[in-house]
Amino acid sequence: MTMIIQIFLNYAIKQKEFSFTVSEITSKLNLTITPSVFGKLLNANLDRLEKEGLHIDLKRGADGRIYNAKYEEPFDENM
Repeated sequence: MTMIIQIFLNYAIKQKEFSFTVSEITSKLNLTITPSVFGKLLNANLDRLEKEGLHIDLKRGADGRIYNAKYEEPFDENM
C-alpha cells in the first residue's frame, strides 16, 4: 500500500465515519499529490481498503463527487 493511502487510512481509522471530496481530503491531510491523482489512486485501492475495514461509497451530486467513508474493525477469521 502506498504511503499516501496509508496516511488516508490512518485518518479514517481515527474519524470512523466521514464525508469528503478528493480536494478537501488532500488539502486537509496535506498530501503531496494532486486531487485528481489521489482520486485515481483511491479508486484503484478500494478493494484493499475494504479488506482493512474502510468502506467507501461515491455519490455524484451538484457539488461534485462526494465520498462517504466508514471504518469498521475488520473481522479476523483466525480467531
